[in-house]
Amino acid sequence: MSADLQGSLSADDSLVGRTVLQYNQRANPVVDDIGGKDNQNSTVYVSADKQLNENSKFGFGYLMQDRQITPDNGLPTFADKSLISLPRDDFYGAKWNDFNSQSHDVFADFEHRLASAGVISAGMRYSDREADYNYAFAGGALEDNKTSVAGIGADIHETSLSADVNLSQPFKIGNHQSEYVIGADYKRFKTDNENARTKALGQGLTVGQINDLNEVSIIEQARRGEKGFALAHTENTLSETGLYGKVNYKPIDKLSLIVGGRLSHYEIESDDKISNADASTDSSSKATGYGAAVYELTPNINAYGSYTQVFTPQYVANQDGELLKPREGDQIEIGLKGHWQDTLSARLSGYRLTDENAAAPTADGDQVALGKRQMQGVEVEVNGEIMPNLQVSGGYSYLDSDIKQASSDRDDGIFLLMPKHSANLWVSYKADNLLARPLTMGLGVNAVGEFSSSQGIKADSYNTWDAMVSYPFNEQLTGQLNVYNLFNKDHYVRVGSLNTFNIPGDEREVKASLSYKF
Repeated sequence: MSADLQGSLSADDSLVGRTVLQYNQRANPVVDDIGGKDNQNSTVYVSADKQLNENSKFGFGYLMQDRQITPDNGLPTFADKSLISLPRDDFYGAKWNDFNSQSHDVFADFEHRLASAGVISAGMRYSDREADYNYAFAGGALEDNKTSVAGIGADIHETSLSADVNLSQPFKIGNHQSEYVIGADYKRFKTDNENARTKALGQGLTVGQINDLNEVSIIEQARRGEKGFALAHTENTLSETGLYGKVNYKPIDKLSLIVGGRLSHYEIESDDKISNADASTDSSSKATGYGAAVYELTPNINAYGSYTQVFTPQYVANQDGELLKPREGDQIEIGLKGHWQDTLSARLSGYRLTDENAAAPTADGDQVALGKRQMQGVEVEVNGEIMPNLQVSGGYSYLDSDIKQASSDRDDGIFLLMPKHSANLWVSYKADNLLARPLTMGLGVNAVGEFSSSQGIKADSYNTWDAMVSYPFNEQLTGQLNVYNLFNKDHYVRVGSLNTFNIPGDEREVKASLSYKF
């Protein structure tokens, strides 16, 4: 259920407002069968934009999001790492599994156009997010249809503040229009994260016995120091200020060059509340840059290339209390982009990403920055109208992931989860003459190659089909029917370890909707 209202709030139309209300309640059939709660999502969005004069405008808004779900960590595997055959509707969790989160965001922006055609822009955003969860899941592989039970619980509070001000100014050298941007920004992110884990919820239990486990507050048990429960509690704060600039220069008609850079100064504080150790602190500066070039090969096709440096500070400290150096990497991309008569576009690109210094545990329990990964691939996309009333959207992706030095199993597992080969194709046709009004019909397929996790769990390739039909009953009211996984194909969409994150894809789903324009 959703409502979206927008319109003028003043007689001269200088003040425009918008309100969006959304509520979604959806049953997870696997969880619903054992009496678990439905998943619920709520959103409230309110904004207003004020035209102060012909050159200036100001906007502000508020966003609230609330989420309540019953966590499902998927299926365990057998001891030989083979996946459970599908369909399988078992829920390896307790009916009291619970996850709640709520966020509040306040934001504002200002824009002023100068007589020189330049634009001064400023914006800020404050976010406050809270989450808590408490749930059980399989703690090991299946043996004789039984497994152990693990659990996790947490209380998390995060706040962030960001602000930015910049000047965008066009300029000419000869007959060619160019532009430069200069700006400054500030970011502050603070998180208070208390989480608990246990493997002491049960041994040798069937899935039904796991469903009916007596409720346990895992984090409260850990706070009391109960045997078999571990507690971690950290407070991390990242403050960063930055200066940045960019120049978009056009030396000749067919060539655009983009060069930019950023100088960041950041401070990190990391405090372990369990060991009562002094907060780990770090203060440093980092310069990063990027560049790009776009060349018009023909009136319809452009060639481009880009290079970007990236870095991410880490909160992880070693045994000496020193924070690890930031993760660093770069991204290179080259490709071709085409567009024809504003109705059809296509893209062919190749890329390579590197990531170094990810935190990795050592045999003696220390932490070092040695993780190193590389990912490269090719992507092809086509979107648009290839014939009158016939729309096509499709693509193909090839991805090669190479972990040159492993860090943690969890991070590397997520890195490997993406398949080498994936493709999608969606075709829709608007029939003008079948009914009184145009009837739109669509059919699509999503194909995914085999993939695996760092734990050696492998999933087969699969393809799923979707279909839709849409009809406008009048100028305001439109009805639409969607069918997802049309042929009810059994498949895994993710694999993880022996005990968790082996997740089956959704079965066939039919969704009908009505939309009305005021």
